[in-house]
Amino acid sequence: MPLQWRTVPIRRPWLRTIWFIAPDRRRSTRRPEIVSGGFEAQVHQSLVNLRTVLQAAGSDLKHTVKTTVFLKDKNNIAVMDRIYRTYFEEPFPARSTIEVARLPKDAQVEIELIALKA
Repeated sequence: MPLQWRTVPIRRPWLRTIWFIAPDRRRSTRRPEIVSGGFEAQVHQSLVNLRTVLQAAGSDLKHTVKTTVFLKDKNNIAVMDRIYRTYFEEPFPARSTIEVARLPKDAQVEIELIALKA
């Protein structure tokens, strides 16, 4: 089954187009299964997938307004922060981090992103 990407333009007369992007989990864009390698690999793959979708839409991570990170274990937040900082530059976009009981396919992380169109 191919990856399902939801990219929804939100239009307001006073604002450029905003994109809400929710990649279909932590899967590689080439493989439908969740990447192996544990939590760190899933965080990297989530961010790579988001960057890939933004680039395909003519934007990039620099135009990110807000992210929402869902963690299966909030004890992983320091590791997630370290990885997250390698993909985003200061000033960092707004972020909510939420611990959840379970994610689809027993993944350890999921990241949603809202970005301006470049």
